[in-house]
Amino acid sequence: MSTFSITHAIAIIGAMVLGILLPAITEDLGLSPSEQGWLGSSALIGNLVFSLPFGWWLSRYGAWRMTTITLSAGAFFVFVQGWAPTFALLLVGRLLFGLTVIARDPAKALLIRQWLPGKEVGLFNVIFNAVFGVALTAGFVVTPFVLEAFDEDWRMILYTYAILNGGLALVWIILGRERAYPDSDRRRISQEDTPLRSLVKYKELWLVGFGMLGYSIAQMAQLTFWPTFMKETYDMSLVTSGSLIGLLGLVVAAGGFVVLPLMSRAGGHRIPLVVIGLATTGTFLGVLVTDSVPVLVVSFVINGVMRGAFWTIFNTIPFELPDITPRGIAVAQSMMYTMFWAGGFLGPILVGFLHETTDNLELGMVVSSICPVGISLTALLLPGRVRRQSAGAHH
Repeated sequence: MSTFSITHAIAIIGAMVLGILLPAITEDLGLSPSEQGWLGSSALIGNLVFSLPFGWWLSRYGAWRMTTITLSAGAFFVFVQGWAPTFALLLVGRLLFGLTVIARDPAKALLIRQWLPGKEVGLFNVIFNAVFGVALTAGFVVTPFVLEAFDEDWRMILYTYAILNGGLALVWIILGRERAYPDSDRRRISQEDTPLRSLVKYKELWLVGFGMLGYSIAQMAQLTFWPTFMKETYDMSLVTSGSLIGLLGLVVAAGGFVVLPLMSRAGGHRIPLVVIGLATTGTFLGVLVTDSVPVLVVSFVINGVMRGAFWTIFNTIPFELPDITPRGIAVAQSMMYTMFWAGGFLGPILVGFLHETTDNLELGMVVSSICPVGISLTALLLPGRVRRQSAGAHH
């Protein structure tokens, strides 16, 4: 599970640091604001369409095999992005890379059921977030310096990430393992007719997906356009803006470690999620109105802690639903991620559209930043059975 966490988290970073590379890409390829938005969303277009079908289809195959294939293919498609001579080919490369990422989601769910008892799922999600957070921080902090060293050659950055991803695939091939399911899971698998029934049976999944939608609109809009916004509005360097975004990764794990005991004390998910939604919205808006580094540091720290907290809760809920099978969990998480990717797809396009039509980048940033309030709305609608079960699960 450690090997999967590390390889999966680091492999995504090449796509996440687009905001740092975007000014150089725009200058090289002459992109319009709308094209910048589509580029930011391109890694998620395939996720939006294929996340749920992949969860149903790929959950029937071995987790080790699918992880090996997707890590290897991901390295190739990052290389394609670095080579792409036109905007269209760069767009296609990012889209295909996004497909390799979502194709690993069913493998993750299956590996969790194979290796971890239910009481450890929440803790694993916290640790997984920590690994991803550290990788995200490293990517945003290091990439601006490497970009300067390569004389603003964004293609060399992507070639470097392609080589790194190829190395990660080799690490997984050597160290990755599968094991038999627990007896209780094997019995449920033998009685299972279709994992798609989970989507009808558990309305919690749709509510969680709605919360993910709002958060991801704001997150991807910020990751794509915030460095450009700060450079144009406050003349902030990419090194500074990249380092500030990197703070998210350092503190995101803290949110998970904080929220696990809080859920027990609060009696479930409702109160923590209401606070998370409001605080996240406030900090997304807060980083748009100042160039004070201390204030921005505090805002990103709070935002990162809130992200880790809500991500831990949302990713734990499918594993706590009564009588759900391993493949049902894989499909459930794929549905939730479809909503997450839908928000990530819409966020950059929304900002790019508003920027081009109104010549006002700030308007798009403000509109997208309000969307995480959906997390609080989700909390008010979640059924009581999840909150009660969650409270007991973490004692």
